[in-house]
Amino acid sequence: MIKNKKRKLFFLILSAVPFFLTVFFSEHQMPESWLLVEKSDKCVVTPESPEIPEASPEKNDFQLISNDNLFAENVDFFPADDPERDVPGVLPAQSDEKKSPVYLQLQYIPFLDYYVYSKEENVTGLAFGYHLPQREINGVSVALLQLFNNEKNGFSVSLIDLCGNFCGMSMFLAGGAVNNDGCLVGLWNVTENNRGVQIGIFNQAAAKAMENFSPDMEISERGFGVQAGLINYSDSPGIQFGLWNSNPNSLIPHFPIFNICL
Repeated sequence: MIKNKKRKLFFLILSAVPFFLTVFFSEHQMPESWLLVEKSDKCVVTPESPEIPEASPEKNDFQLISNDNLFAENVDFFPADDPERDVPGVLPAQSDEKKSPVYLQLQYIPFLDYYVYSKEENVTGLAFGYHLPQREINGVSVALLQLFNNEKNGFSVSLIDLCGNFCGMSMFLAGGAVNNDGCLVGLWNVTENNRGVQIGIFNQAAAKAMENFSPDMEISERGFGVQAGLINYSDSPGIQFGLWNSNPNSLIPHFPIFNICL
């Protein structure tokens, strides 16, 4: 009987042990060690701390991971107008500085793309070659072919010459300009808008006369021009001197020696 009482008392005390352990550890609760294992000296966490201070992670340190920073990326913020920083994916602002002009252009291998400077460069000075396709030439140009220069000013000599806007003097066997404000001298001489002088065997000044050679060139305002040759044709105001002169807008559409349209 006594032995049974001792056994019951032992089990009663043993069953009370979890209760006392629960009460004791509830008053001395520790941080969630399974989430926060270790922090550096710069970031100390205590149970009394209202918030977890933010600190940059260092090597061998652990941080408390939350939903807010789980997928956060390291973003570097800096002023948009900072010239010392390069923004990935953003092209730098282009400088307004103009390139230095090309004073001498030379094509040293016939009919191939071998120039002293790129053929895309504009020339201000001298240009020599077998074919000069430069967009703009200001100065003296000598070549077998000059096809197709958008702007050309100065003196030009070639076998075949076709350009957009011309001002100066050009000598060739066949060619011309869409808008002529200079003097064109050639056996076959053609322009769409003659506001200068055409001298040749056959001179033509008519709308769309060069559309197959320069479809993107616009015609400037028409002016008064002069033609001198054996056969002259024009559909715009001007004076014609030649063996046969034709202008459908003149009082006399066809007349030898001399014709005028106002």
